[in-house]
Amino acid sequence: MPTDLYDYIGTIKYPLKLPTLKYFYRMIISSVHQLHQLGIMHRDIKSSNYLMSPTYEILLSDMGLATTLLKRTTPLTIDFGSK
Repeated sequence: MPTDLYDYIGTIKYPLKLPTLKYFYRMIISSVHQLHQLGIMHRDIKSSNYLMSPTYEILLSDMGLATTLLKRTTPLTIDFGSK
């Protein structure tokens, strides 16, 4: 059994079915969303940082580069072109 998503991807011998892809995608996006809801930015998202359980649950790990998100009180604007 692969221990992370990177290893799992390396063992796939056939295209995954759409329901399986949706299941994995939902867990990956959910993990990032949960961190952002807590005001945390991971900053090192890659397949080897997603651990895979024997029941194929995907968990985001390696929070070594994580930082807190800044709360903006004014919108970020950028001027383009010449004045």
